[in-house]
Amino acid sequence: MPSYCTALLAAAALAALPRDASPDECETKPAASIDVYLSATPLKNLGYVFVGWGHDYNVDPRFIVALAGAETSFGRNITWGSYNAWKWGWSLKNQKNSPFISFAYGISLVTGGIRNLYWDRGTTSTSTVYLGAYCNGPDCPNGLKNINTFLTAQGGNPSDLTFPCKKKTNK
Repeated sequence: MPSYCTALLAAAALAALPRDASPDECETKPAASIDVYLSATPLKNLGYVFVGWGHDYNVDPRFIVALAGAETSFGRNITWGSYNAWKWGWSLKNQKNSPFISFAYGISLVTGGIRNLYWDRGTTSTSTVYLGAYCNGPDCPNGLKNINTFLTAQGGNPSDLTFPCKKKTNK
């Protein structure tokens, strides 16, 4: 097997692993809620992956779910490459051909990308992220409306997309 294949498989396996061996309510309740919300979609049973990466990057996982809803109907209408439920154009040669090796790997890369490209620049609301840079085209206001609908349906806040729960520390 070529070394790049081995590296991709290892990355996919890592992305699918739970982030914490002993999750608390801060992760178990939101993960279960996301699992229920996505139960009839290709993104089902990935709640803990969304929440784990959301916690690691301080990104509300419900926003990553809502983004997938607006862009591909939660993974039902993928057009930018396998497992790319977010239309995340990472390929420099052709953004519209940007596949992931799994949904879990896509969750990790999109969540990290949102953190690095938006949060670190002070952009943490749906309107500033989506209309400010993520979406280009005449249908972007409709996409934003869908994101806000999906986000609020999950209990999220379009004005604050940081991770909704802070873990308690033992000191």
